[in-house]
Amino acid sequence: MITHNYTVMCDQVRKEDNGKFLLIGVYVDTILVTSFPVSLPLTFFVKLHVDEPGVYGLQMRIERMDGGDPLLRAEGGIAGPQRGPVFVPISTPPITFQQPGAYNFVIETEGSEPILYSFSVDAAPRPLPML
Repeated sequence: MITHNYTVMCDQVRKEDNGKFLLIGVYVDTILVTSFPVSLPLTFFVKLHVDEPGVYGLQMRIERMDGGDPLLRAEGGIAGPQRGPVFVPISTPPITFQQPGAYNFVIETEGSEPILYSFSVDAAPRPLPML
C-alpha cells in the first residue's frame, strides 16, 4: 500500500550530487499568468510512503474540477527499494490551460486511495497605472 504524505507543485526539480533536491519556482496552490491560453510545463514533487518494497504502477492525470476531458494522462511507475519514504518528481510536458479554473492532479495506483492535489490557474491582477 502507498500512503501520500505531501505534494509540492513547481517549475522544476533538480537532484544534487549529494542527494538533496532543489525545487525551483514553487507555487502555493495558484498559478498566476498574464493571459489565456497559456502552456506551462509543471513538476509535482510527491512524497509517498510504501509499506512493502516493490515496483508500483501509477496512472496520472490533470483535469478540471468541473469536468471535461483530462488535459493530460500518463502512466509510469515508482520503485520502493525498501519500506519507507519515496520521493517522486513528476514532470509534465507543457499543458495548455485555455481559461482560468480549478484543477486536480490525480495519481492512482492499485490497492491505494487516489492521491489528489488541487490547484488553480488564474489571471494575475494588472498593476495600477503610474500617476
